[in-house]
Amino acid sequence: MPSPAPPPPALAWSLRNCSQLGFRLPPPTTLFLGTKPVSRFPEVQLRAFSVQVGTMPSSAKRRKQVPPWSAGATRRATRVRAHASWVEQLSVSTTGVIATAVVGLVVVAVAVFMVVKISGRDKGHVRVRDTRLEASQSNASLAPVYGYDVVLRHRHDMNAFTQGLIFENGWLYESSGGYGDSDIRRVDVVTGEVVQVKELARDVFAEGLASDRAGKLFLLSWKNEMGFVLDRSTLDEVGRWVYDGPGWGAAIDAHEGWLYMSNGSSVIRKSRVEDPGKVVSEMEVRDGGVPINFLNEMEWVAGELWCNVWYTELIARVDPGTGQVRSWINAAGLLQRTDIPRGHRVDVLNGIAYDASRDRVFVTGKKWPFLYQIRVGELQSGVTAKQLAGFLYRPEDVATVRSWIA
Repeated sequence: MPSPAPPPPALAWSLRNCSQLGFRLPPPTTLFLGTKPVSRFPEVQLRAFSVQVGTMPSSAKRRKQVPPWSAGATRRATRVRAHASWVEQLSVSTTGVIATAVVGLVVVAVAVFMVVKISGRDKGHVRVRDTRLEASQSNASLAPVYGYDVVLRHRHDMNAFTQGLIFENGWLYESSGGYGDSDIRRVDVVTGEVVQVKELARDVFAEGLASDRAGKLFLLSWKNEMGFVLDRSTLDEVGRWVYDGPGWGAAIDAHEGWLYMSNGSSVIRKSRVEDPGKVVSEMEVRDGGVPINFLNEMEWVAGELWCNVWYTELIARVDPGTGQVRSWINAAGLLQRTDIPRGHRVDVLNGIAYDASRDRVFVTGKKWPFLYQIRVGELQSGVTAKQLAGFLYRPEDVATVRSWIA
């Protein structure tokens, strides 16, 4: 055990005065805190002196060098000074210990909190995570969502079950689906008047439509596993090709001569317009690493593939080189309920056409009464396609929806 600390100055002064008065001074004793001696706390190691005041010598009494009441006053003063000194030293030392302990506990608590909150900690086999941080990181990897602005609204044939839509040489070309009702038509974009129509065989369900620079139209069928090449001016069939699986949407990069085809999955096939039956490559469309299924009607828009996603009001803007969704257009509310004639039943958003010469985008839907010219609107901050159409991001829901169309 370390040697006792010397008495504080105030107490030393009191002891000197007591010695001059002839008082007996006992050896140092241990100061107790409650029932525990201070010496048990190494940080403190306080030692104090207990002063016992005796009687004055008889000679001092006879000479009356000190008044009779001085002894009691001196004893009280000495004890008060000694006690005050002990309390002062004990208070300062104890306060320091407590303050140090509190600061240490706060530092440890903050460190533990940060470790648990940021990086997580193992608790047996359970991982404690900051799920809000994970959700934020997950959302950060998803493509941004934009709104739209309506530039103009045009009439549209409400009987057209729109499957494919393109704009060429001032005209809209539209494929309308349905067994026994499929056709291909040329439409006046301003008035919505159907100026030319070509009916298809009753066993053909018309689907996506695209056009090349040579004046030919490429039309897909749903379950026939067959595509049709048509003359754009006459709408007559000039050729066919076959493919595996269903046909949904089609688009052509006219400058490079690539034909893109969707089949209702997350995969887009790529082939040359000169030989559309030969698949050159495939790519999977993803948003934040999640495959996006139900890609439907498509259009080549200024170097991007714009894809309707079936059963949603979303248009995906896809990088044709990687398949990654660059951004989304949320077309919710494009067709207002008040614009639908009473008793008329409309279907989903479907049909995108692009006028490259004037940079115009047209959008409509199946049996919609209007065709809309739109432009990309403002960023919808904090909104993701996962929030708007969560079923696209859940495999079990994708399987359920797929069973509806099997």
